[in-house]
Amino acid sequence: MFNLEGKAVIVTGSGRGIGRGVAELFASLGANVTICDIDGQLAQQSADYIRSQGFQAMAIACDVTKQDEVKSVVEQTIKEYGRIDILVNNAGIAGNRMFPDITLTEWNRMFDVHLTGTFLFSKEVLPYMKRDGGGRIINISSNWGQRGEAGAVHYSAVKAGIIGFTKALARELAPHHILVNAVAPGPIETDMIEDEARLLGTTAEEIRMNQAAKIPLQRLGTIREVAVSIAFLAGETGNFYCGQVISPNGGEVI
Repeated sequence: MFNLEGKAVIVTGSGRGIGRGVAELFASLGANVTICDIDGQLAQQSADYIRSQGFQAMAIACDVTKQDEVKSVVEQTIKEYGRIDILVNNAGIAGNRMFPDITLTEWNRMFDVHLTGTFLFSKEVLPYMKRDGGGRIINISSNWGQRGEAGAVHYSAVKAGIIGFTKALARELAPHHILVNAVAPGPIETDMIEDEARLLGTTAEEIRMNQAAKIPLQRLGTIREVAVSIAFLAGETGNFYCGQVISPNGGEVI
């Protein structure tokens, strides 16, 4: 049921963290993966690792806020694999700042990376998915988009926006057999914790402890636990999911 043999997949922001975990899992399930990341070196390292395991991947540097670069990723994927079956809109940036301190530049950057990037990639893959009779678009939101988080109004707002985008686009594209869903992870053990620690002027371990204390399971999730949730939506197990938000969060949002 998790067999993705021969499927062509684009995973944005897949040079590290959840995106890389998704790319590795999808490749191991038989998919041909395009890894794109604003850091071309990280993208290449991720693709090299996947190929070293005997699977298929190619790396492309891409800023998801730039339409010409997004279009190029889609065109190169079509040239290499002939089709695009699955798009995972994962690219994102961390953001922890009290509301009065958020600048307009920070606000706009948050929306550009998370929401505009999701818009641009979804728009570019759409003609090919329609041509081939269907596809899957899976957008990565957050539990903060479901409940909000003090000290992260811009991040919470944009992740809530992704949920709204997902639900509306799902209704529009369902007649074309293109299933649009979202995954909203809770606190996950990734290197973004280090980014948050730098932003907050604290330690990664303190952030881990504070986050785990809010979770009924008393631990952070793993990248693998998020990746299998995304694979669930991408495979035949997700055939009747349309406009849904699944949230691997350890009970932090119930």
